[in-house]
Order: sequence, then structure tokens, then C-alpha cells
Amino acid sequence: MKYLALVGIVAGFVGAQSLPDNDGRATMERVCGACHGADIVIGMSQSKDGWTDVVNGMKDRGATGSEDDFKQIIDYLVRNFGAKPAPAKPATPPPSK
Repeated sequence: MKYLALVGIVAGFVGAQSLPDNDGRATMERVCGACHGADIVIGMSQSKDGWTDVVNGMKDRGATGSEDDFKQIIDYLVRNFGAKPAPAKPATPPPSK
């Protein structure tokens, strides 16, 4: 049992180290880290609406924090894990005559 607890602590620590270190990280670690590791968002990409839905879902499941905390978390997720714009399509050459 002690081994499993240690694995969980180490996994959470490694995940937290992979998060970009900018505004909102500490809030995300405090609020979201109460239930899961940061690795759950690393590699994901969502629009602002998508991250808002994810955060609202976590609130519905019992995540606790102030409204300002949740706004900071959404802003952090969008800034660091926001949806990437679609690549520009190459210009279509005019039809040959």
C-alpha cells in the first residue's frame, strides 16, 4: 500500500514538472491537483469553449475553488493547451487556358 501511494506522489510530481510555468499554474495545481495529476491535460488541445466545458465538468464532479480560480485555470489551459489553428491552405493557382 505504501508503494502505491509513493507511485502516485511521484507520478503527480513528474506531471506537475511538465506544466508550463506561467500565470495560473499554481492555481491549476492546487485546484485540479486535488483529484488528478497534471498529465491529464499535457498533450491535449481544446478551444476556450472546450476547456470551459472540461472545467465546468470538474466543478460538477466536486472541484472546489473560487470563480476567479476557475477563470485562471481556463485561461491557463487555453494559453498553454489551446486548440492550434488549422494550417493555411496553399493558394490554388488559376486554371490554365
